[in-house]
Amino acid sequence: MSGIYPIAFAIVSEETNDNWEWFLTHFKAAIGTDRHMCFVSDRNRGIIQGVKNVFPDSVHAYCYKHLTLNLRDKFKGANKNHRDAVLHYFQQCAYANTKPQFNRAVEKLRAVGGPKACKFLSDLPYEKWSNAFFVGQRYGQMTSNGCESWNSQIKMRRLLPITTMIDAIRILLMEQIAGRLDEAAAWESVLCDHVDTQIRDAVDKGRSWLVRKSSEFVWEIFSTPNAVVDVRAGTCSCMSWQINGIPCEHAAVVIFLKMGEAYQYIDHCYHTSTFRQCYSNSVLPFVQPTLDPGFAIIGPPEQHKRRGRPKRKRIPSRGEIMPRKIRCGRCKAIGSHNKKSCNWGAD
Repeated sequence: MSGIYPIAFAIVSEETNDNWEWFLTHFKAAIGTDRHMCFVSDRNRGIIQGVKNVFPDSVHAYCYKHLTLNLRDKFKGANKNHRDAVLHYFQQCAYANTKPQFNRAVEKLRAVGGPKACKFLSDLPYEKWSNAFFVGQRYGQMTSNGCESWNSQIKMRRLLPITTMIDAIRILLMEQIAGRLDEAAAWESVLCDHVDTQIRDAVDKGRSWLVRKSSEFVWEIFSTPNAVVDVRAGTCSCMSWQINGIPCEHAAVVIFLKMGEAYQYIDHCYHTSTFRQCYSNSVLPFVQPTLDPGFAIIGPPEQHKRRGRPKRKRIPSRGEIMPRKIRCGRCKAIGSHNKKSCNWGAD
């Protein structure tokens, strides 16, 4: 998919375990139970407990970006090269496709990171963050960046009164859905534009490989290392196809060079027709009716007033680095640039 597709949002007094379970319960009623869900979150306790209670059969992955920030925080004050080495091996662990690859990477991580890294891993089940142990499909979504992008888009809208805020978000969704439908109307490929490009690049990468057919659906690819592809099962011995949902280089070579563009073996969620169907139902414009004294008036939610000025900024996750705001000596604006990098007055 191109961008995030919001399904539901709620206005609550605060982010608590009860509110998360309430939201997930209504979310489950809206989408049904005819599919397996994969949740990716920042390990918020309310989300973890809510998913466990409401979606007990679903898989729950932890955001790789947030885990990296948490691990970086453990090595605050350490030598930069040492910290970068720890984060490098942690990345290898997270993105490893097979268990032998993961085992080699995690041993290096424990050796370089020492007791701090070992303690960090002891509270982190492998199946929650490593591709090699993950059960289910996350379609290459290693982070919750989509949610952060959405939060950024509605940042200023969140300051509005409730009814005005909801209408502002509705207008944003209305424009995005219509725009993406127009974008997809120009696609001529069977697969979504960016997926088609990705697979074509994979075919070019493996064009020189020797491919031998074993049966109607099983092929052996002589690459480095060799791989076995079963197009009917949608599997490859490199495990990349199973993890990401998109055919890897080995599978792409078989599907496009040996089977003559057999699109039926590529998950239908990547087809252009599916993309157009997702955005075919537009958000209808809403006209505010004349206020009728008989209508119920929506009031503000009940909440306890707290001390201090109301918070407007998003609360960063532990270990997340927030850019420091400074005042430019040239344009006098507050931002992330200084007098030397200021573009004020430039042509």
